[in-house]
Amino acid sequence: INAEYMGTITITNIAPDLTEADVRIVCQAFGQCVASVANGKAEVKFAQRAAALRAVEQLNGNELDGDGHRLSCSLGGGGRLGRQLVLTGKGAAANTPKEKSKEELDNDLDNY
Repeated sequence: INAEYMGTITITNIAPDLTEADVRIVCQAFGQCVASVANGKAEVKFAQRAAALRAVEQLNGNELDGDGHRLSCSLGGGGRLGRQLVLTGKGAAANTPKEKSKEELDNDLDNY
């Protein structure tokens, strides 16, 4: 991965049979990305930080294919444990993402 990738997310609790291609297909809905998968965890690097934030907001707490694995997503990756944006919620209402404008996402990232 080179410097053109600006936002990294970590996704844990993924099904063991999901491949890098599976994760990339899901995450490309949010923007250009590359993915690596190992041991029930994925690291996805996005070309834009706003795309990474949207992915965290939309994927966290949800299942990919109804397999019972609720995803846990955080902004950050590569072992960078210091400052991560972790979104959590309980129940369907908490996991329903609120659509944010580009300006709101940019503001969230600036404050991060």
